[in-house]
Amino acid sequence: MELSILKLGSYLQMNITIRKLTPDDAEQYRGCRLDALLNAPSAFASSYEEEETSTKEMLRERFREMMDSGENAFIGAFDGELLIGLTGIAREDRQKRNHKMIIFSVFVRPEYQGKKVGSQLIEAAISHARKVEGIERIELSVESNNAPAKALYQSFGFTTWGTEPQFSKIDGVYYDEDYMTLKLLAH
Repeated sequence: MELSILKLGSYLQMNITIRKLTPDDAEQYRGCRLDALLNAPSAFASSYEEEETSTKEMLRERFREMMDSGENAFIGAFDGELLIGLTGIAREDRQKRNHKMIIFSVFVRPEYQGKKVGSQLIEAAISHARKVEGIERIELSVESNNAPAKALYQSFGFTTWGTEPQFSKIDGVYYDEDYMTLKLLAH
């Protein structure tokens, strides 16, 4: 009983803030992203090996480009000064598809999972999309066997519209990917 009280107490003492990342966050982003690729390789299209070569300077430039658009964003969850979770949201850039935004690279460090950090990140991404003129849908994809992530997205109203078999292959094992959508405007 005492252990659960301690856990609850430490949860209540967490100082979680959600905010858009800036170029100054590039180094922390890189560390969190590499942790994501190590901890959940089947959840991402990129591999650790592909992204470990990205430098802080490359990421700072990527953040600047995202910020310059005014529509796209990287969003981070912080416990104090520590980046504990992240996601990105970007508008489709082709004219025929720019009524949609894509949520990508959702990750919460394992020790913070189950504490509503992912919910806060998704809520912030959806809120961001609602402020962008002309956005009607948000789309994302999720590894088919990732039940907690799928449940999170479904809790916000995302529905699955298709599955890509053998989306990725890691060490000889195939992983399917589910595609989900959330309609923002009634048509």
